[in-house]
Amino acid sequence: MSDLGISVVVSKTGTDLQLNDGVKYTIVDISPGGRTWRRYTTEGRYQHGRKSIGEVIDTASLSLTVRVMGTSFANAMVNATAMRDALAQHEYTVTTVIEGVTQVFVCEPADIDIATGSWNKYEIVRSRHTYAMTIPYNPTLTEVPS
Repeated sequence: MSDLGISVVVSKTGTDLQLNDGVKYTIVDISPGGRTWRRYTTEGRYQHGRKSIGEVIDTASLSLTVRVMGTSFANAMVNATAMRDALAQHEYTVTTVIEGVTQVFVCEPADIDIATGSWNKYEIVRSRHTYAMTIPYNPTLTEVPS
């Protein structure tokens, strides 16, 4: 995907983390997720179906797969730790730009795992790891409230 115009930036104290720099990080897969509604309904014993009394958009999840690279296995681990730390913040923004279209997500701490479930020797020898992340975000905010 690095030949496409993709940028993913995680805000953090100090310098923001660029997750598609082609040196330490490369985006493998990205999806802003769908929209799910949290519904409040009522049902009656003699009523067909249910009656909606209100709904709100539920928390959404950004799915992201990132290949973390380094000059050695240890260096790739340092880069992976930096990425995990950035995505473990209580509240932060992830800004994506795909082919000139910008989206900003106000996020919660991400769930992160090895994309294949375990490290394989080919990725270790190449000093890289691939991580899959699910990043919950507020579907209505575009900046962290002050």
